[in-house]
Amino acid sequence: MRRVLFTRAAKADFAAAMEFYDSEAPEIADRFQQAVDDTIQRIEDNPRQFGPSSHKTRRAIVRRFPYLVIFREHAGVCYIVAVFHTSRDPGVWQERMS
Repeated sequence: MRRVLFTRAAKADFAAAMEFYDSEAPEIADRFQQAVDDTIQRIEDNPRQFGPSSHKTRRAIVRRFPYLVIFREHAGVCYIVAVFHTSRDPGVWQERMS
């Protein structure tokens, strides 16, 4: 099992998504949080199950929600760089990689 850490930007992404669900659909907020937690667990268990993507990252789909958890492996740690809605411009999170 790998250690998984959130970058500051990824924490902000997740907080913004939770805030949205809390305000717009509070009955779904707990399910969203659980789905993200499940995705993190899948990353911890086997990060290589997610294929390589741009900027030396990997993308894990959050089941039942239109979100990706984008992460990078380094020295035995998985760093989550974004919790990203699939309809957003990927250039936003890609700028973080430079």
